[in-house]
Amino acid sequence: MAVVEDVGQDTDPEGDEVDAPVEVLVVDDEPDLADLVQEFLERADDALAVTTATNARTGLQLVRERSFDAVVSDYHMLTMDGLTFLDRVADTEPAPPGILFSSDDAPELVEAAHDAGVPFVHKRMRSERFDRLASRVRTLAEDRRN
Repeated sequence: MAVVEDVGQDTDPEGDEVDAPVEVLVVDDEPDLADLVQEFLERADDALAVTTATNARTGLQLVRERSFDAVVSDYHMLTMDGLTFLDRVADTEPAPPGILFSSDDAPELVEAAHDAGVPFVHKRMRSERFDRLASRVRTLAEDRRN
């Protein structure tokens, strides 16, 4: 008879429990901005492990191939807008939650995101915005894991 041991969480060398990283996909068709968002998110919360994609097609491919705890998308992209992209992400299994992170804060866009059930965070290059985004990502990931 086989015995399966529940090993629980990982531990560090001192024996303290270590949570699994929160896997995040950031999609922005401007590579420098995608890299900047990655850097600031990982700085804001060291539990976040961020992967970037510079177009929606690559983002969808990554979502289908890997497991992400959350997906952050810009709105204005060349091949498809961020809400359409996040809608397609929602059709994958298991579908990670999405956040729209855009410098366009037009009321119509914010309302469209709300109507789609997608959290909206206004993209400004200020540390408090990245802290807010990191907090939103962490909350969505924890809700998904529980």
